[in-house]
Amino acid sequence: MTLYYQDDSVQIFQGSCIEILKQLPSQSINLVITDPPYGIDFHGRGKGAEKIANDKSFDSVAQLIHQVIPELVRLLKDDAEIYWFCSGGSQKPLIAQVWLEFIKLKPQLLVKNLIIWDKLYPGLGWDWRFQYETIFQLCKGKGIKSDDHRRGNVISARKIIPKFGEHPTPKSSEIIEKLLIPKSKPGDVILDPFLGGGTTAAVAKKHGRQCIGIELVDKYCALAAERCRQVKIREQL
Repeated sequence: MTLYYQDDSVQIFQGSCIEILKQLPSQSINLVITDPPYGIDFHGRGKGAEKIANDKSFDSVAQLIHQVIPELVRLLKDDAEIYWFCSGGSQKPLIAQVWLEFIKLKPQLLVKNLIIWDKLYPGLGWDWRFQYETIFQLCKGKGIKSDDHRRGNVISARKIIPKFGEHPTPKSSEIIEKLLIPKSKPGDVILDPFLGGGTTAAVAKKHGRQCIGIELVDKYCALAAERCRQVKIREQL
């Protein structure tokens, strides 16, 4: 287990998330927010665009789910939650396939909701262009209690267009904040086992949370670490 970066709020480990998760202490995590491979063989556009590791097919993603989720359940405190990003509209039934894999994991983990992330404007293409992704709300036990009865399961937040050399599927700070802030409190430990460019870690630090991030690719570890170095923690009211 290689500790790539550490400050007072964030730890970034480089390596296989499955092997690193096994070394973390049980019931030490308050919340998981993560953007795993979707199984769509995605790669960015343009010269030098990179592919996502372990994203070749849904079979690889299904295997990943059954290896990673039991470890996440072990790590989570009672009644904690996972927010697991998934694809949006597609010619492949990816959302249904992921849902069926999660159902197989009952009663360890329950699917509580399917959240729609509206990116506010469509992507490239023709006809009905893709404008949303889905996020599974998964619960260990009853989940995190919420007193906000106004919140709907459609979240509007702009997407990010990655620059050359950045992670090809970045998540905006806005969408992560809209998941993290109502479902955690300052001092809580947030885990992202597929850290990518480091958005979850940066947002967690900014809002006074602790974060453990895991990333396989050295280049993205460096991007995430630099991003976390630049974050200033907001004063909590």
